Amino acid sequence: MILDALSFGIVYAGLSPDSFARLTTDEWDAVVHCAEEKLRTEWEQTRLITYAALAPHIKSGTTMHDLFPLPWDKQQPTEQVAVPTEEERRELIRRYGE
Repeated sequence: MILDALSFGIVYAGLSPDSFARLTTDEWDAVVHCAEEKLRTEWEQTRLITYAALAPHIKSGTTMHDLFPLPWDKQQPTEQVAVPTEEERRELIRRYGE
């Protein structure tokens, strides 16, 4: 996991291994957020250029999103966490303590 983070920091954020090692968790979160936004912007630009190049050759009514879907176009629904009933809660406390 740390090697994945290090490679992301080097490849996408332009960090040196030494700079990566000195980051706090808050700084790392900011780096990741900025790098992800940059990648997203680059993919959005790629989609726009592709659409502009192909627009004369595709059916009317086809949108950029239809032609070149990206993972973030449709947000995945968040999974609902089941809240334990009072009986389940008592059983958990009995089994594992407080």
